[in-house]
Amino acid sequence: MSCRLKDYYKEGVPLEESIRVILGLLDQETDVSKLVLRDYSKQNLIARNLESLGFLKYAHPPSAPEVTVRGGTLVISSRPYIVSRLREKSVVHDIARYVLLRAVRDVDWDCFVQFIAALFVKPYDQLARNKEKREFIRTKYYPHFARTNMLHWYGLHLSIAQETGIDKLMSLQDNIDTALTFADPYSESFNISGFFRRTLGKPSGDNLNAIVNEALSIYKENLLGTSSTGYCETLKTIVEALLLDHGTFENELKLSASIIKVFRKKGIDLIRSNVPALTEGHGLVDCRGTESTSYKIFVMF
Repeated sequence: MSCRLKDYYKEGVPLEESIRVILGLLDQETDVSKLVLRDYSKQNLIARNLESLGFLKYAHPPSAPEVTVRGGTLVISSRPYIVSRLREKSVVHDIARYVLLRAVRDVDWDCFVQFIAALFVKPYDQLARNKEKREFIRTKYYPHFARTNMLHWYGLHLSIAQETGIDKLMSLQDNIDTALTFADPYSESFNISGFFRRTLGKPSGDNLNAIVNEALSIYKENLLGTSSTGYCETLKTIVEALLLDHGTFENELKLSASIIKVFRKKGIDLIRSNVPALTEGHGLVDCRGTESTSYKIFVMF
C-alpha cells in the first residue's frame, strides 16, 4: 500500500502547535519568513505536514503558506465568536480533533487505518521501543520504505492517532477489523459518543434547524464580509460545534443531508466546485442511491 500524502515528517501534527501556526498566519502574527519550504525547523515541518493534510497551501514555493478553507475549519472553534457561545469549553479542542480526523479520512484513510490496525497486531503491542515497533510495521506492511522514510511516516501517523484519540478508541474494541468503521466519520457505525468521550444524542429536526440558523448568523456576521458566498465546510463545522455543545451530533452524511434540507427550505443555493477536496473539504455531501454530489459553496442573498 502506498501513502497518498505529499510529504510526512516525524514532528507530526500536535494540535495546539498546529492551531497556533494557522491562527498566526490568519491574524498575521506569525513570522512567515520562518515558514518557507527550505527551512527545517520543527514549526516548519509541522506546517509541511499540515500542507499534506490540506490545512495549508504553498502557492508559490518557496514562499510562506496560505491557510486553506480546510485550515480555517481547524481553528474555527477557537475563534472568539464561537467560544463566546459555548457552554462547554471542551468543545473547542474536541471539534479540532474531529476536523483532524475528517481530514485524514478525506486524504489518507486507507494508509491510516492500515497503521491503526497494525498497532493492535501481535507482537507489535508487546514491543517496548518505538524503533522496534517501526521496524515491525515496515517489514510487515511497507517493506519498500527506507528506514528514514519509515521514521517520518510512523511519527506523523502516530501523532494523528494520538491527537485524535483514535488509538485509545480502537484499543477498547475486540475486533479491530470491524471496529475501524467506528472511527470513520462518514460511516453509519461511527462511534460518536466514543470519539467525543461523552454520551451524545441525535438532534431533533427543530433543534437542527435552530442551530443551522444560528450558524448562518455567525457566518454572516463574522466571515461573509461583502460577499454573498460562503464555504460549506466552514459552515458545517460551526454547526457541528454548536451541536456538540448541545449534547448532540451526527455522522457526516446524515448531517450533510439535514443541512441541505434546511438550506433548500430557506432558498439558499448550493454550488459544486472544481477545487480539490484536499483544501476545501467535501463540504455538504448529497447521497442519492449510488450517486453522491459534494457542494462546497453556498450563496446567501
